[in-house]
Amino acid sequence: MAQTSQDSDRVANLWAEYQPRIEQARRRDAEGSTLPFVELHEERIGDFPAVILNIQKYLLLQQAGVFEGKGDKTVNDVLIFLWIVHPEFVAEPLRSKAFFKEHAKIDLQAYATQITDYLGSMFQMMPGKESGKSGGGSNKDWVASLVDLIASEYGWPEKEILNIPLPRLFHYVSRIPQRLSGSPLSFSKEADRLQAEFMEKANTDQEDGASG
Repeated sequence: MAQTSQDSDRVANLWAEYQPRIEQARRRDAEGSTLPFVELHEERIGDFPAVILNIQKYLLLQQAGVFEGKGDKTVNDVLIFLWIVHPEFVAEPLRSKAFFKEHAKIDLQAYATQITDYLGSMFQMMPGKESGKSGGGSNKDWVASLVDLIASEYGWPEKEILNIPLPRLFHYVSRIPQRLSGSPLSFSKEADRLQAEFMEKANTDQEDGASG
């Protein structure tokens, strides 16, 4: 059946909705794929500089208890987090106390939200995240599994793996099965998903229009 002008309008309107989302996803994925490999890149959490999270820093945060409980975080929780991911962090009590004292009046709610955003960006490419696993991993063995996989695949020493930025490690993990299977690389999974969603809706709209 020939496509009607009404069908064309439906598809055009649908594309007008999806096209900017697809382009935004491509830009976001491209940036997320390259920044972890830029040695001088520095993240920010509000007014505070922050390193790109690695396993070593994650374990320090975990040991400090900032991931415990599901209730509201305290100013102390937020300051512990900001200090551990700060580029000038050192495990010295006097330096820690000076940092806490200087920033004691921090906006708790604003920084709690920005820390959540920071963690989301660090774990965006975590394997299994698409299926509902949260950033940071509900599986307590994810650190050991990740180190075991990278060490087994590339032969890198544990100490080196612990200090590689997490987003970079997740990129390596996603490439391993693709390389071993010979599957083509997908450089923008979110953009590909949105494109497929657009095509499905466009076809559905055309079928609905034809039946109507």
